[in-house]
Amino acid sequence: MTRFDHRFAYALFIVSGATSLVYEVTWFRNLSLIFGASFAATSIVLASFMGGMSLGGFSFGRLSKHIERPLRAYGLLEIGVALFALVLPSLLQGVDAFYVSVATGDGDPGTGLLVLRATLAFAILAFPTFLMGATLPVITRLLVSDGDHFGSRLSWLYGSNTFGAVVGTLLAGFILIPALGVWHTQLVAVALNLAIGITAIVIDLRIPPLVDADRDDDGGSFAPDFDEGERIALQLVFWGTALSGFASLSLEVLWTRAIAIAAGSSTYSFTVMLAAFLMGIALGSWLHALTATRKFSLAVRFGSVLLLAGFFALAASSALPKLPELAIALNVALFDDLTRIRPLTTFLLAFLMMFIPCLFIGMAFPLANQARASLAAGYSQPVGDTVSLNTLGSIGGSLVAGFVLLPWLGMQRAMYFAGGLYVAYGAVVLAVALGRRAPRAPVVALTAVVVLGALALPLMVPRSSTVMLGAFSNNQLLQYVGDDGEIDVADVLAKGALRYYREGRGATVSVLEQDAYRSLSVNGKIVASDDPEDLRTQYMLAHVPILMHAAPRSALVIGMGAGTTLGGITAHEELESIALAEIEPAILGAEPHFAAANGLPLSDPRLRVYLEDGRNFLKTTSRRFDVITADPIHPWTRGSGYLYTEEYYRLAASRLEVGGVMCQWLPVADLTPEDFKSVVATFAKVYRHTMLWHSTSAVLIGSDEPFETTVEELATRLAQPRVKGQLEPLGIADPFAFLGELQLDDAQVREFAGDALINTDDNLHLEFSSPLAVGGDRSVWTVLEEMHGFPPGESPLPEGDSNASRVAAVQRAKTLTAFGTIGLRSPEPEKQLRAVREMNTIVAKFPNYRPAAMVLSEFLAHRSAYLLEAGRAPFALADAERAIRLDPGSGAAHRALATVRRSLKQLTEAIGSFEKATALEPRNWRNHLGLAETLMELGRVEDARVAVVAGLEVHPFNEELRALMRESDES
Repeated sequence: MTRFDHRFAYALFIVSGATSLVYEVTWFRNLSLIFGASFAATSIVLASFMGGMSLGGFSFGRLSKHIERPLRAYGLLEIGVALFALVLPSLLQGVDAFYVSVATGDGDPGTGLLVLRATLAFAILAFPTFLMGATLPVITRLLVSDGDHFGSRLSWLYGSNTFGAVVGTLLAGFILIPALGVWHTQLVAVALNLAIGITAIVIDLRIPPLVDADRDDDGGSFAPDFDEGERIALQLVFWGTALSGFASLSLEVLWTRAIAIAAGSSTYSFTVMLAAFLMGIALGSWLHALTATRKFSLAVRFGSVLLLAGFFALAASSALPKLPELAIALNVALFDDLTRIRPLTTFLLAFLMMFIPCLFIGMAFPLANQARASLAAGYSQPVGDTVSLNTLGSIGGSLVAGFVLLPWLGMQRAMYFAGGLYVAYGAVVLAVALGRRAPRAPVVALTAVVVLGALALPLMVPRSSTVMLGAFSNNQLLQYVGDDGEIDVADVLAKGALRYYREGRGATVSVLEQDAYRSLSVNGKIVASDDPEDLRTQYMLAHVPILMHAAPRSALVIGMGAGTTLGGITAHEELESIALAEIEPAILGAEPHFAAANGLPLSDPRLRVYLEDGRNFLKTTSRRFDVITADPIHPWTRGSGYLYTEEYYRLAASRLEVGGVMCQWLPVADLTPEDFKSVVATFAKVYRHTMLWHSTSAVLIGSDEPFETTVEELATRLAQPRVKGQLEPLGIADPFAFLGELQLDDAQVREFAGDALINTDDNLHLEFSSPLAVGGDRSVWTVLEEMHGFPPGESPLPEGDSNASRVAAVQRAKTLTAFGTIGLRSPEPEKQLRAVREMNTIVAKFPNYRPAAMVLSEFLAHRSAYLLEAGRAPFALADAERAIRLDPGSGAAHRALATVRRSLKQLTEAIGSFEKATALEPRNWRNHLGLAETLMELGRVEDARVAVVAGLEVHPFNEELRALMRESDES
């Protein structure tokens, strides 16, 4: 071939790499819908994908030396992949049907299901990935005919293919799937594969066939004879490609997990993280092609590359606790944005962490190929052997990282282990390579020290070093930036207490306590809390579908969260059986930390827990339920978009008994009106009868039968002790207040949604659209104005029920309260004053509607503190006293009154108010601090110490409480 032809081959290989990643991304999505999105299921699919490539590389490494027209063979391989992609939908239908028929049952997913998934995943992916793995040995047969060009041309090939993977990753994640959907994105890849194949075959017509281009086809070595030391060193280099693959994939899994916590876990975030990882490897391979030198032996170069890869991997991993602060700083510098982390920020963050280690990882692969070629016959066979071994190591790394290293060592120590492997193996290779030229004893001693130090490093690092990462909330960035613009994540997190931290296989789960409330974080995103607003939604997800079913006997909860929705379900004594499907086992351990809100539902004897992806559980269970309620993670989180699609809702409907009720959480914030309506329209398309209830978020319910109840029936069921105990503090235990939460009836739901886009498994509209709306506030106003623009939805009361007018009045009060709440939170004083007047009118007109009084009470308590700080104590006192009259059960109101009384030196009265606040909010450290400070002012030191101790039990690291303890010790 001419030099031009070489470059053209590299160009073809770039496009081939791009199509391979497009297929990998889309096929993963296809298969996750069959086998589930659990960590075990996705790991099996990844291992199957890479296993086929390993076999293809190994097999064609041996076959390629007999191929006279390798460019034609390469073209046929690409066409074969394209043809497979065309028949994939039919294959998936058959696999899906078989999987469901075999997997369906009532038992927990066990080893048998994992084996079934692995077998089917490998069966469907083996053929195309085998062909993909064969391409590098075949193209090597074409381009390499002598040892002088082997290293450089292989480096250019490997780098070009990996760079193509970067392009394919970005194209699929940012352009093709959002614009065309999954299937049409695959068709684009098919067209490109066909173009590559046809082009290669046409060009091949101009090239004479190759004959015996690979040397020594009888299997003998073409290389000079080596002494035993050199041979061992080269063998270590070749086998080191397995270790490199193992460590690199381990680091990719771990780094991606860590960066997702700091920067968010949207589909765009994962796309740019993968692109950053691959970019470093591609550039490293190209850099090796440009700088390849014969001055040093292969073993010395390989050992040095591994040492440098390990050193920089360890350095990058040591910066793990600083990732949140760095993410915010980059985002502010680039976009001046504290609403969400942008994809470019995530890319730069990933690039900063991964690039230099990946640069050296990219150099290691061609070096291992050169070592293998020095030991074996020809060129394509060594390439096939190295591809196969490197890929097998990568499979092991991806599996061991999640199943072993994370649970055993934790995130950062697992990173140190993977980086330490590079350092240790590199030191051994260097020792063998240099040992013949230096005194043996010092080399062995130094190597032993390096190896032992590198491997022992993970055990010497405190596991708690990642606590900051576990407590960080990537969807609440504003709290980490002070008024002066200074970013201080550690200081903010020090104001709270980390109650629970677990690095599970698929997610990092933590419980953080701040002020009086606890929040559950999954991969850096707050997904639930015991804040009254969150409790309202979580309880409604339980009680609305149960109470709207005439006689429920069984229920399924999809997603544990803080356990509050599950606790709401278990509060209903009429239920005979309850099931929970939870994808991440680590979340279950957070349940006791929300005991006051959830009532410890995991101990309920009626409950059966399935540790499985909720959608896959519905696909494979033989059970049917009267009620299914789902509280999935926000749709902008990667993979969760599949829990908002038409296909998912149809699957859920198929698992309902006749008259069963499906319930779905839908956030109002961080969704555009168009996306909000898309979910509503998709849901309503599946269920004949729908309702939309609006609490702090929206709650959709659907059924094949109309919803109907009476006030008397509702009152009886709401009076169950645990049900009443959950809803009464929220002001909605009364049947009229409860029905007041209904926003839109069936006809209004359909009118509201209009002709909104239907979200499907193929178009995945919501997963790609919703991340772009995070942080926007216009959607809340627009959606609320449209929803509340309808007259009160027709309640599920029988036609002509005399209570209907009273329910409608409460619904109007609720609508006005919703708008008033937004006004009270406005930063503009004029809007606040107008909202206060409106809320006063609502409270006066609807004295029995407690939610309005509670909202106004909360505002007045906060305004009291502001007025006191401004030196207007009489007005602060009036606000605090009225806040208590409006909501006697408000700890914030009693604390506000206590604070004002203390400032007025009414210390005895202040103590009484602080004690009431403490009784109502025992987990709020401010109550204990205020009580202790007041007692100290009265000279009651021992009583103050008791209050301080109680406060430190809540918040052991609070500096104000610690200082007061020291003061009491000195008194």
